[in-house]
Amino acid sequence: MERASALARLAVAIVIAITLVLYAASTSIWNGWVAVIVLAYIGIAIYLTLTAYLRPSRFGTSWMMAVLDAAFLLCVGLLGPWFDNLPAGFRSALVSPWAAFLMLALTSIRQQAGPILCQTLLLACGLALLIWLPNGEVRWDKAFDSSLAPLFSDGPNLVRVLIVLLTGVLLSAGAYGARAILRSSICAARERNALQRFVPRELDGYLASAASTELRRGRRHQICVLFADLRGFTTTSENMRPEGIVDLLNAFRRCAERSIAHEGGIIDKFIGDGFLAVFGITAPNPDDAARALRATTALISEMAKWNELRKREGDEPIGIGIGLHIGDAFVGAVGGDQRMEFTVIGDVVNVAQRLQAATREVGTELIVSKAALDAAGLPSAEYMQWREIPSLALRGRAKPIAAFAYPTMNGTA
Repeated sequence: MERASALARLAVAIVIAITLVLYAASTSIWNGWVAVIVLAYIGIAIYLTLTAYLRPSRFGTSWMMAVLDAAFLLCVGLLGPWFDNLPAGFRSALVSPWAAFLMLALTSIRQQAGPILCQTLLLACGLALLIWLPNGEVRWDKAFDSSLAPLFSDGPNLVRVLIVLLTGVLLSAGAYGARAILRSSICAARERNALQRFVPRELDGYLASAASTELRRGRRHQICVLFADLRGFTTTSENMRPEGIVDLLNAFRRCAERSIAHEGGIIDKFIGDGFLAVFGITAPNPDDAARALRATTALISEMAKWNELRKREGDEPIGIGIGLHIGDAFVGAVGGDQRMEFTVIGDVVNVAQRLQAATREVGTELIVSKAALDAAGLPSAEYMQWREIPSLALRGRAKPIAAFAYPTMNGTA
């Protein structure tokens, strides 16, 4: 804002100078005093612009500019050749009182109520001094129309000063309100940015627009759930320092975030060395299963690259188990009055977790339910690469489920 104000001031000074030069050239009337005033104001504008860019945080710059503007206008009015040639009341017709509005507009760009109010008071006092300061007796030309005198009497001039004063007060109040809103918006943006570290970014707009009662009521629709968990993490972390464990988990989570986010999924939560990801959490889409399937294979590829890096560094590779299922679920907020959690609840989540747990027994990194694989709409050639498990018994479930096992990187199934 400080730089914008300084640039605006410089632009105004240049526009005024060009206008006066063009006027003087067209009328062949040149006024040395006007030239001095314009050059002085350009100099002030250049100085303030350099100050804004070279020392933008200089304390008191706004106040200095406000006082300087008011003093400049007062000096122009008092020291100009027109001051002694006009009766007291008629001085309100000079150019300098009109320039007070321009000065207030330039100061208001900074959106600082204090300097605007200070400048308003100084301009009002300066205008009053300019109008009513006595001077010598002025002789008028006989061609002067005395009927104009009431327009420049004390009453109209008092209103003119009051207009300047009220304009500045309103600008000051507007700047105070705008700055308060800006401050509040910055705080809200910081809080929102901090919350995005704990809430998926894709849900940010949805949660912000939905009422708490609507979130609690939730919705029931089809989602595709991906559940993944590291293998051998407990054994690997036994001899590691806590910092090393954190680094390992962060590396795994970065792999997961890249794979899931690239396909438009949302990681609902990280659970220790595993995570739950959902596709279609805000609304079901026909390609949820296809995108989830691409995300799982991408995650397996990411894990393979990560393990190659670990091998080169002398660390043991880490395996992964992934389960994928599709079905209806409750999507909404659960929790108490003080804290709620937006999540998904339903049998589809339990099945995905059980499929993930079964990957170790089956000897694969990925098991997908037949329902999810059919919903993905794979071409026949790709479909044939999967090994069918017609009746997979899942822990905690009475009925088996039809599923497919994905070949691991080493070719075993």
